[in-house]
Formats: sequence, structure tokens, C-alpha cells
Amino acid sequence: MFSMLFLVVLAMVAVVAISAALVQFGRDGYRRTPTVLG
Repeated sequence: MFSMLFLVVLAMVAVVAISAALVQFGRDGYRRTPTVLG
């Protein structure tokens, strides 16, 4: 039970971190590199 909750929290943190990284990357290197999402 605890491990399942831990995995859910870890997944949420990972999603937030990845989203923030993608936004930051999009702001910094939008003109230098092609976008992955299109």
C-alpha cells in the first residue's frame, strides 16, 4: 500500500519536473533547435 502511494507521488513529481524542463527548454532553445512536439 505504501509503495503504491510512493510510486504515485513519484510519478506526479516526475511529470511536474519534466513539464517544467520542457517549458524552460522551449523558452531558451526554441529558435536554435527544432521542436520535438511539432
